[in-house]
Amino acid sequence: MILRRISEALRKQDWLMISVELAVVIVGIFLGLQVDEWNRNRVDAENEQAFLARLAVDVARMERFETSYIEAANQRLENLQITIRALQSCRLPDEGRAAFESTLLTHQHMSQVATIDTTYNEMVIAGAVARMRDAAIKERLISTFSEMNLFRHQIDYYSSDISRASDIIWRKVAFERVFSESASDGAGQGLTVQYDLEALCVDDLFKNAILEVEDSVVDRIGVGELVLRNVRGLSSLLQVRLASATSG
Repeated sequence: MILRRISEALRKQDWLMISVELAVVIVGIFLGLQVDEWNRNRVDAENEQAFLARLAVDVARMERFETSYIEAANQRLENLQITIRALQSCRLPDEGRAAFESTLLTHQHMSQVATIDTTYNEMVIAGAVARMRDAAIKERLISTFSEMNLFRHQIDYYSSDISRASDIIWRKVAFERVFSESASDGAGQGLTVQYDLEALCVDDLFKNAILEVEDSVVDRIGVGELVLRNVRGLSSLLQVRLASATSG
């Protein structure tokens, strides 16, 4: 219809009509583009909100895991310190025996940080991270998951130290698996350790191995505290953003 009117105006050389019709076409195209952009922005905002809600759940799980691990690691550190004092004095009071044996039985425990990054990776692939409007969340999100990879490499290094120490510990003490006669499903299985305290007290190689385990546990706790600082900072930003979207 518009093209026909423009053609007629051209034949009549009605420049005013041509100008009006062209203006109508241009305004129509502009409005159409604006509506498309508005729809795209609305969809992006809705998708981003859904992603952020899922991220908040992932980050909360990461925080719970790391908090639980640090609590357990601090107990292990206490046991290690009791063990080191027993080796230095060559005396093991009855109240310290459980801690000493727990150190020997659990010395290999070194958990990786829990990186729950499925949602984050989906956001990266979908381009949602690049399009994020909130610069503070975007920056914290990228830095948190980038640093998690660095933390994992650090823990791999600590684990290799513990592995070397463990080779020594296993040569110096005897581990034995025991079974409960009443347990037919393996639930009654347990591990015990046999050792000669006097021999261990004068064995520098063994004592150095225990000190290496202690250093690695301290380092792992330090990494855990950095992880918690990062995920709590990100969690706080996410909660504020989600709350403001809900109230708005």
